[in-house]
Amino acid sequence: MKIYSNKLKVKRFLPLVLSLTVTILTLGLNSGLRAENTAESDRIFVANPCYDIAAKPFRTFSKFGYNTKENFFFKVKGNVEQKLQIPDKLIANYETGGGIKAIDPIHTLNNFLNKENITLENCLLPTDQASEEKKSSTNGPHAGNGTDTSGGMTPPGSSDSQASGNPGSTSGSTGGNGRGGKNTSPESCHLKGGADSFVLAMSWQPGFCITKPDKTECKEPSFTTPDVYSSNNFSLHGLWPNKKECGQNFGFCSDVKEQKSFSDYPEVALKPDTLTSLSQVMPSIKANSHLERHEWYKHGTCQELTSDAYFTLAGKLVEEFNKSSFMSYIRDNINKKINIEVFKKKIDAEDGLGTGASSSIIIVCKKNKGKVDGPFLVEIQFNLKSNLTPKSKLKDALDREARGYVRGCGDKPANDDTNTVNITPYLRAS
Repeated sequence: MKIYSNKLKVKRFLPLVLSLTVTILTLGLNSGLRAENTAESDRIFVANPCYDIAAKPFRTFSKFGYNTKENFFFKVKGNVEQKLQIPDKLIANYETGGGIKAIDPIHTLNNFLNKENITLENCLLPTDQASEEKKSSTNGPHAGNGTDTSGGMTPPGSSDSQASGNPGSTSGSTGGNGRGGKNTSPESCHLKGGADSFVLAMSWQPGFCITKPDKTECKEPSFTTPDVYSSNNFSLHGLWPNKKECGQNFGFCSDVKEQKSFSDYPEVALKPDTLTSLSQVMPSIKANSHLERHEWYKHGTCQELTSDAYFTLAGKLVEEFNKSSFMSYIRDNINKKINIEVFKKKIDAEDGLGTGASSSIIIVCKKNKGKVDGPFLVEIQFNLKSNLTPKSKLKDALDREARGYVRGCGDKPANDDTNTVNITPYLRAS
């Protein structure tokens, strides 16, 4: 009877044991999904700019992502995707129609990056200073708010080093190692051609100069008076070809490789007319900061146009934007705070860039409590189609299917429609 009783117990609890076993196995598999098990089109990535930099947050994970098929966030270490738990307060949503909301992966991931201080600025700090930044971001009055680091399928870390004069920067499409990471890009990522998209990056120079006041184009009065072009117009940062499989490693497609400073690159062969027109939209030309050298050798050499055609097109696209109705709105609001949602609607106006344009752009802001009250505009990046020609028009070239996002603008999560940003003038040294 005793043996019979044990058999009954086994029969009674066998289903429960099997169920627990299946659950444990499922949890084990889910905690380490291999990247190759999910189709590339089902994943959206944001690069980790602190990847492989000692003592930086999440340093061993090359990128973060969202599985759009199975609806979960993850972090990537080697070839393995590990599920990532993101607090509800950082989850951003967008309207899909009829009052229905869906998760906005890019905004959410950037909220997470900002919360964890996984930003390009932090990655470039010495380790001890980065620790202090992490501490202050956790304990400060705006902890966990806003977004930060450059394009869904758009470059999340497209942040070139115009700001630092140091070319070791991140730019290009999603994924990749980020700044400071090991160079694991295949040889094809350094060969001309094959771009599947472009990014046009335009700086709001007065805002940029708050972050880098010691650069010639930011401190010399001849560059910062109210009547100069860059006081009332966007300036050219760069035109970046992207190749999805290369992530942030698509660049330097000639014999000239990365240099320690912009002035170390060879001079770019440009016709006098090209140089003259380019100097209008690129203040670093007249300031001899040599940003154009870095832009050409890192990005320009990877596309098919000549240096003259490449910079002429880039300058023309910037000037088209500066002539749009949107710029009248910006000029009317210099030295004021504007609402981010109104900002987007002005871009979408028919006499601006048209319906849907704002959803595919990246708006970049910074903060400097000592000089400006709240975040201020630094840059706008446009996702463009791959088929650019010298005759391309900005309105037609926009990739309206790409999903953009907002970086660092506002003291609240990116999907909060009360966020505002400063449109600063050039600040005079006191």
